[in-house]
Amino acid sequence: MLTLDVRDDASVAECVERVLSRAGRIDVLVNHAGVAVVGALEETGLDEFKNAMETNLLGTVRMMRAVLPVMRRQGCGRIVNIGSVMGFLPMPYSAAYCASKHAIRGLSESVDHEVRGFGVRVIAIEPGFIRTDIVQRSPVAAPIEPYATARAFPMRYFQEQIDQGSRLSSLLLAADERG
Repeated sequence: MLTLDVRDDASVAECVERVLSRAGRIDVLVNHAGVAVVGALEETGLDEFKNAMETNLLGTVRMMRAVLPVMRRQGCGRIVNIGSVMGFLPMPYSAAYCASKHAIRGLSESVDHEVRGFGVRVIAIEPGFIRTDIVQRSPVAAPIEPYATARAFPMRYFQEQIDQGSRLSSLLLAADERG
């Protein structure tokens, strides 16, 4: 297993080079790094919003840009970008996450048209809730009344849905079967 920081160009480049030196090629990229911010937009600091976009959207862009030249030269490759149901269904108190996942959908569809002639395909998978610890690892925006009280129920519901959600590995198997 190799680790990298999708927010850092040098880390991405180093990881891709290590994969190429070991395997000689890259056939599949799965972009699933993601962070969220819990809070209303008015409560969410600009740095918190930027961090979600930097990780979720620009991290996906960095990884795609790093592997596309390799896949294009190979004449084949698959890029699977993990979006979210929250990219097309609104979830209050998660504007940064929802915006980044919505952008991943448009990015994936656009780039798929650009590279399919080279044998490379790009797909966005927009799963429902997946069992992860994203909520526990997410910063909580500084509360402003009346949002602090109003967000309690939706956030509790969100956590319950995650607790009952699927595993990411099941989604990737389903995506592989669809091609």
